[in-house]
Amino acid sequence: MSNHIFRKFLGFIFFLLITFSISSCNIPVPIPIPAFVSGIRIRATEEVAVLPGSRFPSANAAYAGYLTLTIGPGSGSETAISGRTNANGLGDHPNARSNAYWTVTLNSRNPSCEFDPTVRPVYTKAEFWFKCVL
Repeated sequence: MSNHIFRKFLGFIFFLLITFSISSCNIPVPIPIPAFVSGIRIRATEEVAVLPGSRFPSANAAYAGYLTLTIGPGSGSETAISGRTNANGLGDHPNARSNAYWTVTLNSRNPSCEFDPTVRPVYTKAEFWFKCVL
Protein backbone atom coordinates (compact mmCIF):
# COMPACT_ATOMS: atom_id res chain seq x y z
CA MET A 1 0.00 0.00 0.00
CA SER A 2 1.45 3.31 -1.01
CA ASN A 3 1.93 6.18 1.44
CA HIS A 4 -0.78 8.29 -0.24
CA ILE A 5 -3.43 5.56 0.02
CA PHE A 6 -2.42 4.84 3.63
CA ARG A 7 -2.92 8.53 4.56
CA LYS A 8 -6.36 8.55 2.92
CA PHE A 9 -7.26 5.38 4.82
CA LEU A 10 -6.11 6.91 8.15
CA GLY A 11 -8.06 10.10 7.39
CA PHE A 12 -11.18 8.05 6.72
CA ILE A 13 -10.75 6.09 9.98
CA PHE A 14 -10.23 9.38 11.87
CA PHE A 15 -13.41 10.78 10.28
CA LEU A 16 -15.39 7.69 11.33
CA LEU A 17 -14.09 7.92 14.92
CA ILE A 18 -15.06 11.58 15.18
CA THR A 19 -18.49 10.89 13.68
CA PHE A 20 -19.22 8.02 16.07
CA SER A 21 -17.94 9.91 19.11
CA ILE A 22 -20.12 12.95 18.34
CA SER A 23 -23.20 10.85 17.64
CA SER A 24 -22.79 8.94 20.91
CA CYS A 25 -22.82 12.13 23.03
CA ASN A 26 -25.95 12.82 25.02
CA ILE A 27 -26.86 16.10 23.34
CA PRO A 28 -30.51 17.09 23.88
CA VAL A 29 -32.28 17.88 20.65
CA PRO A 30 -35.12 20.37 21.05
CA ILE A 31 -38.43 19.11 19.76
CA PRO A 32 -40.55 21.28 17.45
CA ILE A 33 -42.67 23.79 19.38
CA PRO A 34 -46.37 23.10 18.79
CA ALA A 35 -48.82 25.94 18.23
CA PHE A 36 -50.32 27.35 21.43
CA VAL A 37 -54.06 27.53 20.82
CA SER A 38 -55.82 27.30 24.19
CA GLY A 39 -55.36 26.45 27.84
CA ILE A 40 -52.15 26.98 29.77
CA ARG A 41 -48.52 26.91 28.66
CA ILE A 42 -45.70 26.82 31.17
CA ARG A 43 -42.41 28.27 29.88
CA ALA A 44 -39.24 27.85 31.94
CA THR A 45 -36.02 29.57 30.89
CA GLU A 46 -32.61 30.26 32.36
CA GLU A 47 -30.56 33.37 31.68
CA VAL A 48 -26.91 34.06 32.43
CA ALA A 49 -26.68 37.28 34.49
CA VAL A 50 -23.60 38.58 32.67
CA LEU A 51 -25.22 37.97 29.26
CA PRO A 52 -28.63 39.71 29.30
CA GLY A 53 -31.04 38.21 26.80
CA SER A 54 -29.23 34.85 26.76
CA ARG A 55 -32.31 32.74 27.45
CA PHE A 56 -32.01 28.96 27.40
CA PRO A 57 -34.89 26.50 27.87
CA SER A 58 -34.99 24.88 31.30
CA ALA A 59 -35.88 21.27 30.56
CA ASN A 60 -37.32 18.89 33.16
CA ALA A 61 -38.44 21.63 35.58
CA ALA A 62 -41.36 20.51 37.75
CA TYR A 63 -44.49 22.67 37.86
CA ALA A 64 -47.97 22.50 39.36
CA GLY A 65 -51.06 24.66 39.26
CA TYR A 66 -54.68 24.76 40.25
CA LEU A 67 -57.80 26.70 39.37
CA THR A 68 -58.30 29.45 41.96
CA LEU A 69 -61.49 31.20 40.86
CA THR A 70 -63.92 30.75 37.98
CA ILE A 71 -64.82 34.04 36.25
CA GLY A 72 -67.61 32.72 34.02
CA PRO A 73 -68.39 30.04 31.45
CA GLY A 74 -65.33 28.68 29.72
CA SER A 75 -63.88 25.71 27.93
CA GLY A 76 -61.67 22.91 29.19
CA SER A 77 -62.15 20.51 32.06
CA GLU A 78 -58.76 20.39 33.83
CA THR A 79 -58.86 22.16 37.21
CA ALA A 80 -55.36 21.13 38.27
CA ILE A 81 -52.16 20.68 36.28
CA SER A 82 -48.73 19.26 37.02
CA GLY A 83 -45.78 17.89 35.13
CA ARG A 84 -42.27 18.61 33.93
CA THR A 85 -41.16 20.85 31.10
CA ASN A 86 -39.97 19.23 27.87
CA ALA A 87 -36.64 19.81 26.07
CA ASN A 88 -37.88 23.26 24.97
CA GLY A 89 -38.74 24.24 28.55
CA LEU A 90 -42.48 24.03 27.82
CA GLY A 91 -45.42 22.32 29.45
CA ASP A 92 -48.75 22.58 27.59
CA HIS A 93 -52.21 21.93 29.00
CA PRO A 94 -54.69 22.74 26.21
CA ASN A 95 -57.61 21.31 28.22
CA ALA A 96 -57.09 23.60 31.25
CA ARG A 97 -60.26 25.42 32.29
CA SER A 98 -60.41 28.85 30.65
CA ASN A 99 -62.10 32.03 31.87
CA ALA A 100 -60.70 31.48 35.35
CA TYR A 101 -57.85 32.53 37.65
CA TRP A 102 -55.05 30.00 38.05
CA THR A 103 -52.24 29.71 40.59
CA VAL A 104 -49.10 28.16 39.10
CA THR A 105 -45.66 27.51 40.58
CA LEU A 106 -42.45 26.09 39.17
CA ASN A 107 -39.63 24.25 40.93
CA SER A 108 -36.45 24.90 39.00
CA ARG A 109 -33.66 22.36 38.71
CA ASN A 110 -31.38 25.10 39.99
CA PRO A 111 -31.64 25.52 43.78
CA SER A 112 -30.70 29.21 43.53
CA CYS A 113 -33.95 29.90 41.66
CA GLU A 114 -37.02 30.00 43.85
CA PHE A 115 -40.35 31.08 42.40
CA ASP A 116 -43.40 32.33 44.27
CA PRO A 117 -46.74 31.03 43.04
CA THR A 118 -48.08 33.21 40.23
CA VAL A 119 -51.78 34.02 40.00
CA ARG A 120 -53.25 35.32 36.75
CA PRO A 121 -56.40 35.05 34.66
CA VAL A 122 -56.72 32.56 31.82
CA TYR A 123 -59.36 33.81 29.38
CA THR A 124 -58.76 31.76 26.24
CA LYS A 125 -55.12 30.94 26.81
CA ALA A 126 -52.30 32.12 29.06
CA GLU A 127 -48.57 31.58 29.26
CA PHE A 128 -46.83 31.45 32.63
CA TRP A 129 -43.19 32.42 32.05
CA PHE A 130 -40.63 31.62 34.74
CA LYS A 131 -37.14 33.05 34.19
CA CYS A 132 -34.18 32.03 36.34
CA VAL A 133 -31.16 34.35 36.22
CA LEU A 134 -27.95 32.47 36.98
